Amino acid sequence: MTKKTKLPQTGGQYERDKKGAPVPKAKPAKASTPKPTPEKE
Repeated sequence: MTKKTKLPQTGGQYERDKKGAPVPKAKPAKASTPKPTPEKE
């Protein structure tokens, strides 16, 4: 149960890190967000 408390503490990022597959997908998604923001500005 201690592992479950650590997951929420990290903000959900730990949950993806444990899976391994979603980790790399979450990184590129964040890098794509900053690009579309400047275009709208």
